[in-house]
Amino acid sequence: MRHWSLSGLLALALIVPAACRREAAAEKPAEQPETAAAAMEKIRSLRPSQADTKETVVKRLSEMIELAGQMEKKFPQARELHEARMDALIAAGYLARMKKDPALAARAVAIASAILASDAPAGMKVSAEARMLLLKIKPVTPSATQPAAETEKSIRQFVKRYAGSADAAEPSLVMGLTLAGLAELPDLADELAEAIVKSYPQSSTARRLREVRSWRGKPFRAELTRLDGSKLSLPGDLSGKVVVLDFWASWCVPCVNEVPHMKQLYAKYKPKGVEFVGISLDRPGWKAELRGFVQAQKMNWVHTYSGKFWDDPTARAYGVRSIPRMWVLGRDGRVASAGARGMLAARIEQALKAPTTRPAAAPAGSPQ
Repeated sequence: MRHWSLSGLLALALIVPAACRREAAAEKPAEQPETAAAAMEKIRSLRPSQADTKETVVKRLSEMIELAGQMEKKFPQARELHEARMDALIAAGYLARMKKDPALAARAVAIASAILASDAPAGMKVSAEARMLLLKIKPVTPSATQPAAETEKSIRQFVKRYAGSADAAEPSLVMGLTLAGLAELPDLADELAEAIVKSYPQSSTARRLREVRSWRGKPFRAELTRLDGSKLSLPGDLSGKVVVLDFWASWCVPCVNEVPHMKQLYAKYKPKGVEFVGISLDRPGWKAELRGFVQAQKMNWVHTYSGKFWDDPTARAYGVRSIPRMWVLGRDGRVASAGARGMLAARIEQALKAPTTRPAAAPAGSPQ
């Protein structure tokens, strides 16, 4: 069973390719019996894709919530109800943020509570509780945000609650790490990351964490091309500044959803000696579209573009295989963080407070 990622909760996690969804729908018989399996299949067919417009996404998610509610009444004992509830929980949480609707947030919490009270699999309960906790950490009404100390306590309690479960201990650590990042708690995030690497060294999460951490403290060097054709050499051209590197693309939905937050952070930290550099992985020939998007969104920091898509030399040299990916460089040109997304403000603050050393030499194999 596949579910939408927690890290995508502040954006929309897209899980069903449009072509696959249309093909599945075309193969269905015209009439289906009134069964829990058929009802669940209909809910699955509504999961959004990248081809959907914003209006279509809203419609699909609303229908998912409605259909899941109908399943609650018609098939209260069906095994498919667990999956239906999870889809409804994700849909309600996303719509609540999108519409800033406390009523939808309350609906999401009620659905999560139902999952926790059921005989759903342990991993699903971990996901449901994490999503419910996120609505407290990042409420739909910012004025209701709880203090950082209370948030840290809640995350620690959440992880501890599942520590003795063979099926849920690792997922709870991963979810806890994600929550700590979203809550801008870097020390807790580092602690949980260390626990994952130590306790589950062969897991995919541990492998990703080791890769991210392997860059920390190493010199960074790149030769980039701005949108106006001029060259940007890092770290030399921005020597003495803390630099945020944003690997992104205008076609990337999660990247685009980060833009408002990035604009807020740029306005806050630029006066403090921080520069942002966008490294676009847009497709070949998209320079005009990229420039138009940047201008329309008033993304007033440095933007670079190689036109080589995933073969962008800087992305390849530093192992960037997914976006958005955010790095922070210290004033000395060394990597302060190779995984700053979700806790960017905290990583910037750490870099600003770090002692200044001599500019670093380029690492072997870095782009020239």
